[in-house]
Amino acid sequence: MRSFFCLLVASTVLAQVKPLPPPGISISDSDRTALTQLVTESRKKLLAHPDLEVRIKAVDWALRYDEFFKPEEVAKAYAILDTQFGEPGLKVHGYRSEIDESIQPYGVVLPVSYSPSSKGKWRLDVWLHGRGDTITELNFIHDRLTKRGEFAPDDTIVLHPFGRHCNSFKFAGETDVFEAIADIKRRYRIDDDRISIRGFSMGGAGTWHIAAHHPGIWAAAAPGAGFVDTEEYQKLHEKNAMPTSWVQTLWHMTNAKSYALNFFNLPVIAYSGEDDPQKAAADIMAREMKKHGLDLVHQIGPKTGHKYEPGAKHSLIENFEPLMNRGRKIPSHIRFETYTLRYHRSHWAAIEGLEQHWKRAEIDARITPNGIEVRTENVTRIAFDFNPGESPFPAGIPVRIQWGSKTFEAIPSRTDGSWQWSSDPVPARKVHGLQGPIDDAFFSRFIMVEPSSNAPGWVRSEFERAVREWRKIFRGDALVKKESELTPEDLQSAHLVLWGTPESSTLIKKWQAPLSWPSGKDEVLLAIYPNPEHSGRYVVLNSGFTFREAHHATNSQQTPKLPDWAIIDTSVPADAVAPGKIVKAGFFDENWKVK
Repeated sequence: MRSFFCLLVASTVLAQVKPLPPPGISISDSDRTALTQLVTESRKKLLAHPDLEVRIKAVDWALRYDEFFKPEEVAKAYAILDTQFGEPGLKVHGYRSEIDESIQPYGVVLPVSYSPSSKGKWRLDVWLHGRGDTITELNFIHDRLTKRGEFAPDDTIVLHPFGRHCNSFKFAGETDVFEAIADIKRRYRIDDDRISIRGFSMGGAGTWHIAAHHPGIWAAAAPGAGFVDTEEYQKLHEKNAMPTSWVQTLWHMTNAKSYALNFFNLPVIAYSGEDDPQKAAADIMAREMKKHGLDLVHQIGPKTGHKYEPGAKHSLIENFEPLMNRGRKIPSHIRFETYTLRYHRSHWAAIEGLEQHWKRAEIDARITPNGIEVRTENVTRIAFDFNPGESPFPAGIPVRIQWGSKTFEAIPSRTDGSWQWSSDPVPARKVHGLQGPIDDAFFSRFIMVEPSSNAPGWVRSEFERAVREWRKIFRGDALVKKESELTPEDLQSAHLVLWGTPESSTLIKKWQAPLSWPSGKDEVLLAIYPNPEHSGRYVVLNSGFTFREAHHATNSQQTPKLPDWAIIDTSVPADAVAPGKIVKAGFFDENWKVK
């Protein structure tokens, strides 16, 4: 009976698969020919300029992958290939991502007061857009050249990240936000202490996520609607549809509510419409913040659904502006919580080691007249770091660190006003950027290593799917090489995603995983672990990002579906939910050993 029930649930899920992007429409042969010719001509003239490359990519991909969704989008394609197209003060820039060398767009709204020769630095508001299944590069770029957006404050540059389409600004979408900020800083004089993050709907969810996980970067945050978790948002308890234990554990990677304490040092004003079901998200955050003595300011639009109510919007602006005028300050008291070293820092304090991943960890650090007093929970290593001019300690006087019952005497501040200190490292442990799970490898540069001809058929199929889905969901062509094509630079600069078995891959045999290859005839190992020969890089076995086609209907289900390792029975066909039957799965311990 249980097997029948599982099959019934799987069939129901599969029936709800929502492809991203959705299927496109046909366009006329004459338009296809003309646009193809324009793309070709534009490439010859403009290839070396990222701001123009990104426009070419938008039209090229729409043609190549049938991503025109409405007849009027053909006119948009012609428009964005015209370098003179766009409203005054609106720009689209492109940058080349470190992850996969793809060209990615972002929009910029310049204030009327902006001039390249203006003195001083500019406030920057980062605005995260809402969900739009058809907001691929073509529609995104056209919107950013014709619409100023929900908020465009005076004397403020507004950055609109693309977020690699429709992932709620998680994973590579999260990296996109920071890569876009880095690129805009290269082009404009940005005040690092007056950067905010804001957004609505999916962008509100992204704002909650990025603000809570990276609290030390922003002067203020203003999430509107959105979601802050998976289980409550999806009412999974009510539906009796809770997933496996490791998926529930991994919600601590993406649930903003698990990081509510981190607003201790970050001003936040939430907005919801009174009649909007997504008001529940801010209510959940208020509940979680209250546990830490924090009282969330929640601006509510009366008798309003999923949009900004004019009066409440005006009030939100009035309350938000003083926070941005004040700017980010260096706090003397930091409180920060996490469940993974992927997210480990707030301002000048960092958690560098955990007793146990996926168990709540906290750092509570205060500057005192003589140094720093710090209290921690589930933490084995800490670090403090003040940039030049930021250290609160005078040069020439040793700094006293009181960590629980331990006392340390650290070096004085440098003469440039900088100061750093860290406790002793613990060898062979999980560290920031090398802590898993499998999905962690796809935040930064990776290379898919093509399976050899004698690899199992399942391996070849899943490799092809991983490359295809990366393009569709994260809007870039994955870097793909054969083992024989890998260079010393590749090995140093990228995580390697190896596809195959010890019999079919020299590198899988050479860089053995921390657990034995499964003995079953049709069983394959999926895993992530540190590259034993190349510091700071992962080896990933037989997996791309782990959420699949059935999880795209709601961004709240685009969460990690596998932990550090899994054994798959490939005699059970892969589908839109899983890569086959998951025989076993688990997390490595802090020393990268099997628990």
